Amino acid sequence: MLTSLPRHEWAEARAQLGAVSESNRAALHAIDSAIFCVSLTEGAPASLHDVQRNALHGGGADRWLDKSFQLIVTENGKAAVNFEHAWGDGVAVLRYFNEVYAASRALPPDSAAERPAAASAAPRRLALEVPPPVRTAVAKARASFDASISSTELATLETDAFSSGLLKQHRVSPDGMLQMAFQLAHYRMHGHSPSTYESASTAAFKHGNPSPNPSPNPSPNPGPSPTLAPTLVAPTLALALTVTRPHRDDPLVHATLARLRAGLLQRGLDAVRARGEDARRRRQPLARDARRSHG
Repeated sequence: MLTSLPRHEWAEARAQLGAVSESNRAALHAIDSAIFCVSLTEGAPASLHDVQRNALHGGGADRWLDKSFQLIVTENGKAAVNFEHAWGDGVAVLRYFNEVYAASRALPPDSAAERPAAASAAPRRLALEVPPPVRTAVAKARASFDASISSTELATLETDAFSSGLLKQHRVSPDGMLQMAFQLAHYRMHGHSPSTYESASTAAFKHGNPSPNPSPNPSPNPGPSPTLAPTLVAPTLALALTVTRPHRDDPLVHATLARLRAGLLQRGLDAVRARGEDARRRRQPLARDARRSHG
């Protein structure tokens, strides 16, 4: 539970744990030096909703959120990965996940002859001596975690009517479409466009790394977006209605996607030009005032 606390609170609790005894420090070092964690989660979630709930947060006490990533496995063999974001982005984790999945699918049917050799050492329990201040921190972490989970809504839907393959056929980025869908949903709920964040990964290139591209924060009292929302509402809604039709080769799909691409591009260019013009006008009076004060 402690790793779910804000970083400075977890750091303080960790220091208190390490100060208790050498065995505590050795246990923390064993966890820190591991490449990753395996979380053997109690329970056997069956529905897609329950599986995703378990992957998203689980019970909290069976996760160590500081690790580079955790492989979460339930009693009925459902698996997921939870990873800490500071060291990298989802590109590396997704590749790992896909390769492990492909390798597991290629394994022969289970048999005694194919099972790996026994481990060279049996697992051992890491015991921690927990002082009273840390017990208090654990209770606080439990209450905070439960409050966060109780306020988290999750809805799941599986459909083959709208897929990445369909979007790629029309030269539209599936990731970009999802990002716009999130922003449209936020706009319809709150009446303004949110701040957004997207990773621009160059990890496939030498010396490449993921770089964040955050947008400016919205104003404290934002009104309806004059640029993004009108472009998103009509074409995206038309697209969502169209792709659910049985005849996916409907020309309206092609026209809507083309209009969506062109409209977003033009709106984006107009917004950039408008912001540049506003910035230029704001700078001019300041420059005149500076010349007058200098004179």
